[in-house]
Amino acid sequence: MPASQTPGPPSPPFDAAATLERALGALTRLQSERGCWVGEVVWCTMLISQHIIVSHLIGQPLSPERKEKYLRYYRSWQTPDGGFGMHRESPAYVYMTALAYVAMRLMGLGKDEELPRRAREWLRADGGMLHIPSWGKFWLAMLGLYGWEGVNPIQPELWLLPQWAPVHPRRM
Repeated sequence: MPASQTPGPPSPPFDAAATLERALGALTRLQSERGCWVGEVVWCTMLISQHIIVSHLIGQPLSPERKEKYLRYYRSWQTPDGGFGMHRESPAYVYMTALAYVAMRLMGLGKDEELPRRAREWLRADGGMLHIPSWGKFWLAMLGLYGWEGVNPIQPELWLLPQWAPVHPRRM
């Protein structure tokens, strides 16, 4: 047997119960008094954009501090070509870029300010808002920016299908 393949010392036995206890202990130490765990969640701008849109729709204004944090997040996620992708290494997508553009405008940025201007330029170069998928059309229609006749209808009964069904709405 070559030296690179000589077995080393035997591995200690794996104790799943002890590992679980250590993990639960670590989580318990991180838990705040309110019961939540505070930490960074890295996700694309889609969630922030939807939060901004919903806040606008329900008349719940964002604080200036929160707006500045959101704008910092958008600045750090904007791709060199001006769009927004699914993750940091991702190319830009119409869905993320369109939602980000609308959200930035709802937060009060002018259309010619750098962040929204670059996003708008990317959208125009990549087919525009008409290429946004169904959920994007839904959000735009909720804001009165897109006609409901252009939103693909999904019959509510389809949600009752089993998850494995090929026509389940979660696949649309």
